[in-house]
Amino acid sequence: MSNIKLFRNLTEGLRNLPSWDYTVALIVVTLAATASALRVSFNIGYSVALYSPDYLACIKVSRGEWSLGLLETYLVAISIGFFISAIGLWSRSATGFFLSLLALIWIWMNYISWHLATLSIMHANGLKDFSYMSPQKQHLLVLNNANWWDLVALAVTIILFVWQFKTLISIIKYPNLNRRIDFR
Repeated sequence: MSNIKLFRNLTEGLRNLPSWDYTVALIVVTLAATASALRVSFNIGYSVALYSPDYLACIKVSRGEWSLGLLETYLVAISIGFFISAIGLWSRSATGFFLSLLALIWIWMNYISWHLATLSIMHANGLKDFSYMSPQKQHLLVLNNANWWDLVALAVTIILFVWQFKTLISIIKYPNLNRRIDFR
């Protein structure tokens, strides 16, 4: 099967997906993107207020003289990944579907990088266990300064990736299957 035919089958298969299935995925990724953006803005505002209590901090941020910390760097990348995934799903095209899949892989890679950075911090400080690090809001995953939302966002990323991968394999394996459900 040629790549062009495969691409056409994928586009047709995406159009024939049940609308509720696709809508639920789009709503979930859009809510995750919105919540991630809110978390980023809260963290940046909190960091500016905590480390720069003077009124000039807002001016420094607007001029670009303030840089993101380790945590905010990962949170911004994860939020951008969720927004790209939402836009890809919203387009309801094969290109958008692959873009969304790549964005979810990007999010996952950021979590892996965050984990490796945490391990590096632990190694540099001579800590053998994550529980010895400064007060953490969660101890389930070894992610420095992560809170419970980050665990939920990672779970959403994995669930969306599995759904998209399952959908992709189903469309490639059974290209002529009519998946649309008519409720009339």
